[in-house]
Amino acid sequence: MSEGKFLPVAELDDGFMRPTYEDQVIVSYMQAGLVFEFIDIEYGFDKIVDMMYKFKDGSNSVEAIESTLGISIADFDAHFKQFIDIEYGQMLSQLPTWQEDQIASFKALETEDWQAAVDAATRANFVYPDYVEVDSPYIAMARAYTRLNDKENEFKTLETFWQRGGYAPRALLALADDYLERDQQNDALKVLRDVLWADPFAEDVHAKLGDIYLAQENPQQALDEYLVLLALDPLDKADANLKIATAYKALNDSEKTMEYLMTALDIAPQYRPAQMLLLEMSRTDAD
Repeated sequence: MSEGKFLPVAELDDGFMRPTYEDQVIVSYMQAGLVFEFIDIEYGFDKIVDMMYKFKDGSNSVEAIESTLGISIADFDAHFKQFIDIEYGQMLSQLPTWQEDQIASFKALETEDWQAAVDAATRANFVYPDYVEVDSPYIAMARAYTRLNDKENEFKTLETFWQRGGYAPRALLALADDYLERDQQNDALKVLRDVLWADPFAEDVHAKLGDIYLAQENPQQALDEYLVLLALDPLDKADANLKIATAYKALNDSEKTMEYLMTALDIAPQYRPAQMLLLEMSRTDAD
């Protein structure tokens, strides 16, 4: 935005198909998202749906915009620029200062000046609160609060990072653990599901999701997560098989319960949780 690299909407497809500089495809994705955000705010989401039907019928971007919104493409570009100036103009004017504070927050972590990291991140987040990439000042701030043993502010920082769209898996896993400590299981579920969009092969995420679903008496979804966990070939296969057995037990499928339970015991004969479940199953059969 600050370098004036946004294209006229009529040429936006070229940013995807015929980029002229490095990362123009990414810039074009960002601009396209802002275009639809602008249309949603100014004209309503229904107009976006109408445009989708225009595309389906073969219209190009210019035809879809002009026929759906009832304005010329030149007027659309002018109004979109006004929208960008209103929404981001103040932030863009402070961008150099934001960059200095963003860098300073992480440098302060390297020198173990925790309070300086918090102060620099606070300034950066005030200027650009929606920056939630992996080098976000929110990350530096949360790490600094961890070192300062300020658990409450660490939690609030991670929560804000997530609510604004942050996706760094390690940060979100820490937030999910905080939610679980606070007995906010539904919030933890939402966070963990978001982690899977960034890291779908994270074994511990599938295990935690399964455990929460099981605690909420939703054994089918727990089973689904545990089966994914086992398919990921975890180091502790005995525990993964036991988790599946436990889910099948909650589903009242004794045959599958015993199948996975015996697999767990075959892998680790002295695994006490599996032994306890076998004892429980034996008593149930006896009754």
